[in-house]
Amino acid sequence: MKKRNTTHGFVFLLVISMIASTSIAFGVEVTDFLTCMNVDESGVATGISTEFLTHTPEVYVRVVFSDLVPGQKITFGWEIPGGGGWDSTEITSTNETVYWDSMPIEFDLAASFSGNWTVNIYVGTELMDSLNFVIVDIDDLRMDIQNLLDGIQASNELVQEANDQAQAANDQALLWQIELSELEERTTEIELNYNTVLAQNLDIENELSHKITEFSLMESQYSDLNVDYNENIQELEQVKEDLETLEGQTGNNNTLYLAIGAAVIAILAAAYFYTKSR
Repeated sequence: MKKRNTTHGFVFLLVISMIASTSIAFGVEVTDFLTCMNVDESGVATGISTEFLTHTPEVYVRVVFSDLVPGQKITFGWEIPGGGGWDSTEITSTNETVYWDSMPIEFDLAASFSGNWTVNIYVGTELMDSLNFVIVDIDDLRMDIQNLLDGIQASNELVQEANDQAQAANDQALLWQIELSELEERTTEIELNYNTVLAQNLDIENELSHKITEFSLMESQYSDLNVDYNENIQELEQVKEDLETLEGQTGNNNTLYLAIGAAVIAILAAAYFYTKSR
């Protein structure tokens, strides 16, 4: 029976062991990297977040690798805001793919460094990935919340003031609308009165025109009567002269009286027609 040569197998295992202990991470990749409130024994993360208050007990960082071989050195490097180193944890890889580390916050000096923290993950000496998270000072948060509430209160007051102004504007607009409606009614009434007065003025103008025509006619008639009156006066004077002459010639009083009566009747007739024409 041929004896089996085990030298090659021993050399192969030695090379694998040397590669695992070196600083080179051949083919290793980070497939998941997160911060959370807790990681249980099976590697399940709970309370995943990137923000942690100063009264949070601990912040956990969990990383998942692919193609990681046992025996490699895994380092979690914690850095404070501004880039200074804070703490580091070294773990030797096994057959598992999920690894985690934690850092206390509450009742720890880390609580005094609020701001952006960084966790660097190394395999050997090779930086595989970096992750940022924030530690929020509870007092600063309360102040921010109070400022926010104050801002909301101020905004509410401004909104209320705007609503009051809008209501006042609406009330004023309603009053203006009422006044406008009353003004429109008054305008309609004035227009009706104006039309009535205009019609009355037209009637008055027509009547005035008619009266002017009548006056012109009467004036013409008066002129004619005045001419007749003057003629009658002249005739009366002539009759008087004739009567005086006749009286001197005959001395007959009866004839004189008759002539005077005729003249008087003529004058009265002229006066009657003159008065009637006016």
